[in-house]
Amino acid sequence: MEDKRLFGNYAMSERGLMKLESIKDLLKEDICKADSRWMSIGKKKTKESSSDSEESNAMEVEETSCMHDEQLPSTQFFFTQIERSHNEEDLKQESLQICDIIEVLYEGLERNGKLDFVHIENLSNNELVQVFTDLGEKLSVEGTYNLCSSITDKDSEEGTKYMGFICTHVLLPKIIELEESSRSISSAVAECVEKFPDEVLKFIFIPVLNVDLKDASIINVIIDTLEPSKRSIPILEYVENAKELKEWHIPILETLLSVKVEPNIYDRLLSLLSEKAGFFSTNKKFGKLLLSFLKANSITSEEQKNLLWKIVEVNETFFKKLIENILKTI
Repeated sequence: MEDKRLFGNYAMSERGLMKLESIKDLLKEDICKADSRWMSIGKKKTKESSSDSEESNAMEVEETSCMHDEQLPSTQFFFTQIERSHNEEDLKQESLQICDIIEVLYEGLERNGKLDFVHIENLSNNELVQVFTDLGEKLSVEGTYNLCSSITDKDSEEGTKYMGFICTHVLLPKIIELEESSRSISSAVAECVEKFPDEVLKFIFIPVLNVDLKDASIINVIIDTLEPSKRSIPILEYVENAKELKEWHIPILETLLSVKVEPNIYDRLLSLLSEKAGFFSTNKKFGKLLLSFLKANSITSEEQKNLLWKIVEVNETFFKKLIENILKTI
């Protein structure tokens, strides 16, 4: 035991050695049992280590989540949200391309008098709507004529592809806005009727029937340009689509009713005429229309005859007497 007491130039008592031995034994079991102060230090270290670990894990999760969000579309609220940055750039680029196409077409029609179809061959229907709507707003009267002339130069199959867009988004708005006749627009429409009569009737004549036109000369051009064999089509479309007789309808109907109409059309026409008989009682064109109608068509029932008498009774034009004389002979 004496050797154990010597530490270089120092010596330790027996009591001190025993205390060190007890501490040594405790350290073998648990360092925290050797001194209570080790306990608080150990816990603090553990907490700090745990906190650092949790913070590190949270950062890793957040980073992973961000990477995941960038790589995959979100499905929050059951909707897939595709990356906006790329889509917005694509839409912007697409919009710029359409604007460029419109500008090229506009310059070609106004300066060169021709539509370059190469630029629109691969466009979708929605894109064609945008193109022709913008062209309709920008084109001058001459530019509009050049557009129609370009389309009528195409073969029927290819021209039909674009004719509906031109009628709906270029010609129809200009016809509605007209306050006086336009020779260029009239010529443009006449050329379209000759080449594409069905499209003009469908996309111009029918939609315009219930519009209060300031100038209806273009509609007269449509009817006058139609082949006689096709004039039964607009009168049928008229009775099916017109909600009421308008003043600008009268000269058009006079042209259409100069030929015999089908029995199923007759009753509907008489109904439209009867509804406005009082309103047009002093209108000479209306009186002339009644006379032309009676001369071209035969009354087939007592109901039709009675309705015509009611129409004539309120008429105040000089055609009244002539119409009455015809009715008396039936």
